[in-house]
Amino acid sequence: MTQTAARTPPEKSETSRVEANELTQHYARLIAEHSTDPIAILDAAACVEWCNSAYEQATGYTFEETVGRTPGEMLTGPDTDLDVMREFARAGFHGRSIRREVIQYRKSGEFYWAEIELTPILNADEQVTNFLVIARDVSGRKALERDREIARETERLRQAERRVLAKTSEWLYAARSLEDLYNVVETCAPKLMPMSNGALYIYSNSRDILDLAVSWGESPAPNFIEPDDCWSLRRGRSYHFGDDEIEFPCAHYHDGIKSSFCLPLLAHGETIGMLWCYADEANGDGALDHARYWDVALMLAEQISLTIANVRLRQELQDRSVKDPLTGLWNRRYFLDSLRREKARADSNELGFALISIDIDHFKRFNDHHGHDAGDVVLRRVSSELTETAGSAGIVCRIGGEELAVICPDLDEAAAMDFASRLHNSIKRMEIVYQGEILPCVTFSAGVSTYPSDHSSIDDLMRNADNALYQAKHAGRDRIIAYKNDDPERWVLAKERLG
Repeated sequence: MTQTAARTPPEKSETSRVEANELTQHYARLIAEHSTDPIAILDAAACVEWCNSAYEQATGYTFEETVGRTPGEMLTGPDTDLDVMREFARAGFHGRSIRREVIQYRKSGEFYWAEIELTPILNADEQVTNFLVIARDVSGRKALERDREIARETERLRQAERRVLAKTSEWLYAARSLEDLYNVVETCAPKLMPMSNGALYIYSNSRDILDLAVSWGESPAPNFIEPDDCWSLRRGRSYHFGDDEIEFPCAHYHDGIKSSFCLPLLAHGETIGMLWCYADEANGDGALDHARYWDVALMLAEQISLTIANVRLRQELQDRSVKDPLTGLWNRRYFLDSLRREKARADSNELGFALISIDIDHFKRFNDHHGHDAGDVVLRRVSSELTETAGSAGIVCRIGGEELAVICPDLDEAAAMDFASRLHNSIKRMEIVYQGEILPCVTFSAGVSTYPSDHSSIDDLMRNADNALYQAKHAGRDRIIAYKNDDPERWVLAKERLG
């Protein structure tokens, strides 16, 4: 049996549609009036025909001030993205929906981020008659996104700084001299603290001034500063100028400095220098980025302090291994190494060099008549005078006891003899006082030998210089003789008799 569907009477169906339309309109009004999102209806020319109360609250314009004006006329400002506004216009012209985020301005002038959805309303002929605009204030979300981006950028910079600082520490650890350290600081400091200037100062031996060791940046630093010129050195701790309510500029600042870090360098409880990082008017706003650079500068100063301490300790140990503790002259080990270096250099450039062997005359008498302390005083004074007179022209060494030697790079026999004579005369002019008594005049005997004119090896050079020395002593001491290749063995044998 076929079932027939029940049909709704026409009058009842029409009534339902009317009721549905009334309900739709009723709830639409409720939604529009009570929605927290700003809603506006625009006409075909994009002028506001109606807006809800949320739209008034969001924009600051009343209903009367809004109707008849375009949102672009009211809500755009200096930072509104005009390209986005043109996208809205193109989408509306083509009858397409669009959703974008853009900066808008309230009546008060305050800006905010709005997420705007524009929906065209079409008639039966597919013509745009109105636009529905629903906006949402997303300033809070944008602020969070900005904060997250700043945090990511800050972390990226921190990681980059840590990488550069790690590499800097590695290079500083490998530094074997202060020159190595200065090169590392000059190269790495600008990468650790971009847009900054800086200088590294080291105390002079007299500790009355700090000398400029190295600097970076475009603004020049003084060549030296006095300890009292810097607040960090006077107070004994790091000092940041430009970040406190009560502060005073250091005397070593030049005009235009707006922000500065002064960081004392400490090693083994002693202040050995100061690291100065600064910015001036040439650096944008003239201020260091305290949050970023302060910790970096502190770590760099600590690394520099440790490196200087290590370099000095290494240098001290090296000096102990190659320097005579009594006279401060280079010892026999350094003497032999230097001879090998000079021979290799002479073999390559054919300039040659000379060796002066020196023996203090009658040195045993100083020890026997005045005591070993007096002998030590004589050795120290002679060593000091030889070093000062030789300057950079000779390498003065103590071979053992009262036996000394001077290596003379790039000198032939005639020049070496003249040089030895200057040394000889400077020693004879000395006056040595020991315990209130003037000691007898000090003289020395010397032998001069040159390479490669008469010798083929370092052993020959040393042996023949000694032969000439023994000849000078045999001839009456207090003289200088150049080696001549005539029966040298007798002078070697004569050593025992001369004493």
